[in-house]
Amino acid sequence: LTVFSKTLAEGCLSRDYGNGGTVCVCNADHCDTIEPVTPVEKSSYVIYTTNKAGLRLNKKTDKFATAEDEYENQITVGEKMYQEILGFGGAFTDSTGINILSLNESVQEKLLRSYFSDNGIEYNLCRVPIGGTDFSTRRYSYHDDVEDASLSNFKLQDEDHKYKIPLIKRAAAYQNDLQLFGSAWSAPKWMKVHDLPAGPFGYLKKKYYQAWADYHVKFLDAYAKENITFWGMTTGNEPFTGLLPVPVPAVGWTAQRQ
Repeated sequence: LTVFSKTLAEGCLSRDYGNGGTVCVCNADHCDTIEPVTPVEKSSYVIYTTNKAGLRLNKKTDKFATAEDEYENQITVGEKMYQEILGFGGAFTDSTGINILSLNESVQEKLLRSYFSDNGIEYNLCRVPIGGTDFSTRRYSYHDDVEDASLSNFKLQDEDHKYKIPLIKRAAAYQNDLQLFGSAWSAPKWMKVHDLPAGPFGYLKKKYYQAWADYHVKFLDAYAKENITFWGMTTGNEPFTGLLPVPVPAVGWTAQRQ
C-alpha cells in the first residue's frame, strides 16, 4: 500500500496465505491505515484498488479525459434517485466481542481504529443482536425463566455488559456518526408454539404479539440507560430460518403472518 504524504498513512505488511489470500497484518507494532477520503478537483477522480496481486486499498488520483472515439454501446444514467445507501458496517455479536477482547489492548485499539476511524474504513451503521444468536456460546434471551407477558424479570445479560455495550462505546469514540439498529434472533422460548429457542415452525404464539413488541421496547430502554441509542430496528433476523429444521435461534414468520 502506498504511503500517503498528507496524513502519513501506514502501509500494508502483507502476508500470503496462498490462492490469492493476501492479508494485511495488524499487530501491536503496526497496523495499516487509509488516508481519509477528501474532495477532489471537479475534473479528477480517486480509485482505491485491492487485488490478488497484493494491493490493499491502494490509492490513485487521476483526471478524466475526453474520449476521442465514439462507441456503439453507451450508458445513460437517469436523474431519478432510488434507494439511498445510508452506511456500511458489521454487527456487535457475542463472538465479535469474544474475539476482539482476546487480543491485547494495543491490538484491540488498532483493530477498532481500522474499522471505525477516518484512518480506517469508517464503519458507521452496525447491527446489535437483541439477545443471543447462533454466534453465541449459549442460548439465551432477556426473559428466559417464567411465562410472564408483563416481562417483569426482563434484564440484559452478561454478554451485553461484557461484549456488546463496551465495544459499542469504544467504537463510537472513533466514529461520531455511528448508527445502530437492533435485530432479534429468537423470542423467549415460552412465547413460541414449540417452546424451543430453535427448530422448525417456531412461530410466535399470537397471544404474545404485544409482549414481543414490549420486549423490543424494554431492550431499547435498557440500552438507553447505558447511554446507547438506536437509529432503527428490524422485525427480526432471517424470519424464514424459524421455519426450518436447523439449530439456529429464530422466530418463524411467513409473509402472511408478518
